[in-house]
Amino acid sequence: MKKIFTAAVLVCSLIIGILGCSSDDSGGSVDYVEDTASLMRHMTIPGAVLKNGDIPVPSGSLADNITSIPNTVIVTSNSLFTIPISTNSSSGRLPKMIFIKLEGSDKYYEIELNENGDIVNSRNSNVNQRILSCTGNDIRLNAQGVNPNSYENNAQVYVYSPPVQSFQDLSFLSQPQCWSTPRTIKFKALDVGTGDVQVSLTWDTQSDVDLWLTEPNGNKIYYANSTSSTGGELDFDNTVEYGPENIFYKNSAPSGTYKVEVDYFSGAPQVTNYNVVVKNGSSVSVYQGTLSNYDQTNLVTTFTK
Repeated sequence: MKKIFTAAVLVCSLIIGILGCSSDDSGGSVDYVEDTASLMRHMTIPGAVLKNGDIPVPSGSLADNITSIPNTVIVTSNSLFTIPISTNSSSGRLPKMIFIKLEGSDKYYEIELNENGDIVNSRNSNVNQRILSCTGNDIRLNAQGVNPNSYENNAQVYVYSPPVQSFQDLSFLSQPQCWSTPRTIKFKALDVGTGDVQVSLTWDTQSDVDLWLTEPNGNKIYYANSTSSTGGELDFDNTVEYGPENIFYKNSAPSGTYKVEVDYFSGAPQVTNYNVVVKNGSSVSVYQGTLSNYDQTNLVTTFTK
């Protein structure tokens, strides 16, 4: 008899920087993100151990399933993307390890969990969530490359769940009944604008969520007014799923107080968790919230430049 392990939720926080420049400030060459190796050079998952070879999944019939997972992870400059992953496991077993391997890589990530579901050595976890913080450093897309507008890579995800009474006994890694079948996440990197002030939004459902930024002069930047005379611009407006929505200033943004809001515009009526990252000069702040009704508008924050 299967028992749904409702607490098995993986939340992957992606804070990735993508810039569209052709050279660094010193005039040197740029390590563009255009293949698996270059992406992994610029991506870190705190709490994960990077290991050589293939994920050690045993042969045989894998017993568990990852029952729910977004099919795409949006990766942009100064963004945060949370990925809820629901798994099931037979009664008496708990998730112990999460394995992630990007397509074309000769390495894989191993993330260890404790009995409470927290990521070992992760400062960002809590009891009912597995939180992976993936940080990007100086990630850039080559405007002259094969894929100038985005870079995509598929990752295979497995969950290993040993018996509770033998939680620390790694010999069960060889037992296929303790493993989930694989699920795929697509990492999709997009080259959004960034600058003195930048506000980015992502969410976790197939719905249309809008980002609104009200400037100090009262002008609102959003899908129906995507550019401002002050230099602000909404350069990404995703109307289908996950995001991003991104507003930035090419030059110095006006001084004063800004208001950030999100609005549930359309989509299947369901609880939608969103993440907003606000870059104000050298300061970067992260905000999270939930939308559940059509036309629901949440005030995310105000900030002063």
